[in-house]
Order: sequence, then C-alpha cells, then structure tokens
Amino acid sequence: MRILDIGCGDGFFWKELAAFGDIEGIEPDRDLIAPGSPRQARIEVSTFPGRPRDERYDLILMLDVLEHIEDDRTALKKVLELLAPGGYFVLTVPAHMFLWSEFDAVNRHLRRYTRRPLVRLMKDAGFSVVSARYYYFWPVVPLLARRAFFRASSGAQSRFVRVPPAPFNAALRAVSTVDHWITSVVPVPCGGSIIAVAREPLVDLYEAAVDLRSKVSM
Repeated sequence: MRILDIGCGDGFFWKELAAFGDIEGIEPDRDLIAPGSPRQARIEVSTFPGRPRDERYDLILMLDVLEHIEDDRTALKKVLELLAPGGYFVLTVPAHMFLWSEFDAVNRHLRRYTRRPLVRLMKDAGFSVVSARYYYFWPVVPLLARRAFFRASSGAQSRFVRVPPAPFNAALRAVSTVDHWITSVVPVPCGGSIIAVAREPLVDLYEAAVDLRSKVSM
C-alpha cells in the first residue's frame, strides 16, 4: 500500500507501518524530526496539505493533528482528495471540551471533539464513516484532576512528552491495552480521545451495486 502519515513527527510508528507498504509523511515542526533520522528523506516539512500531489494513498493517517488545524472541514476535504479508491483514513483527536486545560493551549490545540459532531463533520467532508468511538476511558478522571489542580508550563519544552520510568510506563501501557480492548467491544460514553475510521464513499456505492446485481441475478 501507499501510506501517508500527516503530522508524522519523526515517523514514530513507521517501523510497524512498514509491514503494510511504502510510507511518506508531512510534518510542520522541523524540531520534531531528529537530525540524521533515516526517515528524514521521506518526510516533507510543511503544513498540510503540503506540496501538490498526483499520488493517491491507500491509507492516510492523521493522528492527533486535526485539533491543531483552524479550518478542520477543509483539511478533511483535502484528505479525501488524496485517498485512493478503496482507501482508508484513520483519524484520532482529543475528546470533550470539558477536559480542556492549559495543557491543550500550550500544545496549540484549537478544540477538542465529541463523537457525533465529529462523525457529522467527516460525512460533510465527503467520507463514508466506518466506525468512530471513544477510547482512553480510564484517564478521564485523571484529566479532570489535571485541569483542576495542575498548571502547564509555557516553556517550549512543555510540548514534548517525557516517557515516565520503565515500571510506571509498563503499567500504563498494560492499562491502556485493556482500555483499548474494552472500548473496541463495549461502547463508552466518553474518553480522552476519539478514533475514527473512514473510507472513500464511491467504494461503498460500488459494493452496494455489486451486491444488488448478485441478488437480482439469483
């Protein structure tokens, strides 16, 4: 597959993605790309949509990026233009304005989303939405506590996430893995984030026509 990772940073997930195809990325913040990174040649340093592209992509990722873009509707339309027939779009965004805190402002977020308006926004942009759900259900209470009791630093380094000590990080990873499994099976009413999967809508029309034709031929 041809894969485009929008807001890719230094290509954090590319090692895993490489099993599925050829990857390229767009990243507006040059400071997030490590000097001498082996992925540097495949990353365009630019705000989205970047350079004009004739390519169409089978998979497009926009992971925690849309909340940084002022005109999110136009951005989603641009993504659809880059999607190949049959291609998929995976989107994650932070959820719920009641979780908004100084940390969102420091990280240059413009908004947080709720599921139904996000689905409507994606459909208005032309996507066929396959699924959309909340996840990171367990951090909702800690995020509320952070909003109430903690203050974000205004320093530039406050935008960068520090990995906690290994034992603590392993515990958080285990809890998050369980959280992802549960929220993929049981719908939850809220969460720290939303993950949505969408596709090019003409494919759905084609598959519906093929299905109707097979039923008529019976």
